[in-house]
Amino acid sequence: MTPDPEITADQGKATSPHGSNGQSLDQCEAVIRRSLTDAAEALRRIRDDRLYKQAGFTSFDAYTRERLGMGRERADQIINAGAIVAELPTKVGSSLTERQARALAPLRADPD
Repeated sequence: MTPDPEITADQGKATSPHGSNGQSLDQCEAVIRRSLTDAAEALRRIRDDRLYKQAGFTSFDAYTRERLGMGRERADQIINAGAIVAELPTKVGSSLTERQARALAPLRADPD
């Protein structure tokens, strides 16, 4: 599977899947391609809740490489960019590309 070169946030505020305990690996994977914020949330759940183990992977890194065709670093970039977009007003966040959101990351770490 070839990852999209650039993920763009949906128009309007994206909604995230309900409850991390009830999410299956398949449901999280289906969300990854929808929008930046949804992809970020799904990847974060797969990582934090160790849902990748349901598919027989021993690490998030192995899962992202073999199942999603991207490295752990790329998955972390998407997770971080999605978190930034989620904090922005809808009009601004929905029009940002993932690359633009990542450029805002230093501002998130240092609000002054």
